[in-house]
Amino acid sequence: MLALISVCGSAHCQEFRIVKKPRGKAAEASIVIPELRPDGALRIRIPADSISSNLEYISIHRAEWNAAKGDKGWYLLPSGALVEFLRDSGELRSPLPMTMFGVKTASLCEMAIIKSLAYESQIYVRAKNGKYEIWLHIGTKNLGDRAYEDFVIDLYQFKGEDANYSAMGRKYRQWQLSGKGVVPLRERVKNNEVLKKSVGNILVRVSHGIKTPDRNVEDQSVENEPRIHIKNTFKDMANLMLEMKSLGVDSCDIHSVGWNKSGHDGRYPQLLPVEPLFGGEAGLREAIKTAKDLGYQISCHTNYTDAFKIAENWDDALISRNVDGSMQKCGIWSGGMGYRPCPKQVCALRLKEDMDIIQNLGFNGMHHIDVITCLTPQPCFSQKHFCTRADTVKCWRKVMLECRRRFGRFSSEASYDFDADCTDFIFYVSGYPSHLPSKNPLISGIVPIWQIVYHGIILSNPFWDTVDATYEFERSETFKYFDSKNERILKLVEFGGRPCFYWTNYKKLGAAPIKEAYDLYQPLKYLQYEFLEEHRSLAPGVFLSRYRDGSETVVNYSGKDFPYKGETVKAKNYKLFKAK
Repeated sequence: MLALISVCGSAHCQEFRIVKKPRGKAAEASIVIPELRPDGALRIRIPADSISSNLEYISIHRAEWNAAKGDKGWYLLPSGALVEFLRDSGELRSPLPMTMFGVKTASLCEMAIIKSLAYESQIYVRAKNGKYEIWLHIGTKNLGDRAYEDFVIDLYQFKGEDANYSAMGRKYRQWQLSGKGVVPLRERVKNNEVLKKSVGNILVRVSHGIKTPDRNVEDQSVENEPRIHIKNTFKDMANLMLEMKSLGVDSCDIHSVGWNKSGHDGRYPQLLPVEPLFGGEAGLREAIKTAKDLGYQISCHTNYTDAFKIAENWDDALISRNVDGSMQKCGIWSGGMGYRPCPKQVCALRLKEDMDIIQNLGFNGMHHIDVITCLTPQPCFSQKHFCTRADTVKCWRKVMLECRRRFGRFSSEASYDFDADCTDFIFYVSGYPSHLPSKNPLISGIVPIWQIVYHGIILSNPFWDTVDATYEFERSETFKYFDSKNERILKLVEFGGRPCFYWTNYKKLGAAPIKEAYDLYQPLKYLQYEFLEEHRSLAPGVFLSRYRDGSETVVNYSGKDFPYKGETVKAKNYKLFKAK
């Protein structure tokens, strides 16, 4: 049996059931009484030396987390997905982009924060015959011989007016601010003019080009490399910026995406020469000069999560290994089969050279590294550069801090927060309905739990589908979440987002929608410095977002006008109530 001795002696203590499954044997269960912590948390600790490769998994259950169809309440997943108790059957699994989850049932309202070994864990939800259960599953297959740290989970209970997800978000934020080194934007901009400018700027990303790979050919060569589809040359990017300026977009952040050899995901880790089809290095430098002359900040996009054998600087030593010693693969992309770089080797072999290249080209804006915060930190099992998930976190943080040192700021995408103290902007917090977790009948909707935690700390845009919010064009069905431009704009306001652009055909559709978003942002951008304290429904289709300074936005998706504080929020519209 799993030995966990923790004495509380308090009425607040409650039982948990710990299940462990030895390999080749039946699962065993034990009852655990958690320790009552000074901050009121109930803590369960599982020592590292009891979590080994001899186990298949450990799971943590609690009777008070169970519910039944028709009960009031919900499960809150760390992606912001809300599971209300509405269905007879279904199941889902969720990773831990934020290391927390919440439960509200008839008997309690409680948030769990997994404070160590979180990335070996997943959340399971199951509804069967109208009976709901949620539990935490700790896997062991990626640990090596044994865990690299204890598993620790703290549970916080909420009562009365605080029995809601807003209070959970505030509590998690408090933990990040007090114990994880996270610093609010208001403090960070005091000595960082570049970041200060970004807070007030919208973001326009410009994609230059990409190859369409042959799915039957894993490793490309110079002889069979697919042709590059040109989207925007460097001259096109300069012309877009000139058009934006002529329309009155006085300040902006620009990201150049796929400027490198063979375009987006073309030949990583090879960056140079700057792709000639887009205008080469001379054309890129001229576009960078145009941005600076216009008063815009300009940066670029690079990648450390896949590498391709077509690269002239391909190096086997860069790549992560599976347990059997084979190279880790991560799917076929523009450059062919992607091989996952080992984070330790990225720091040892690539980081300085890549940052030197980018800095030498003259970029002066927030550097963006693709999907580095979009993935559960992965281990590497190479005998020469073994890397646990915890080691991966340390290495990615080193990369992020180097970006900050060189360029003032760091950005990526999606919502893993192992790096919250090193990140300044998240391009989209959620790709829902595609991932974290993907669309599922159990999910009732998405609430801004990430924003309650990080608004006022990390700039962000809420959804993949709120990128290009003011443009009308057919969206990818994979990530399409909203039915109209108006809904995208309203969701951007409701979640306190920073307007961003990327997938638009600027040459076809022009820059007027960028100016529309720029104008939308001007009266709202001061809120980026404020914590989002409360989010709730005021009526069907009407939502309140309240900020630390007392400002409020009321977003009305319904077909009827809504009265609020003596004023009217028009149907299909929003209203800002500034703090007085």
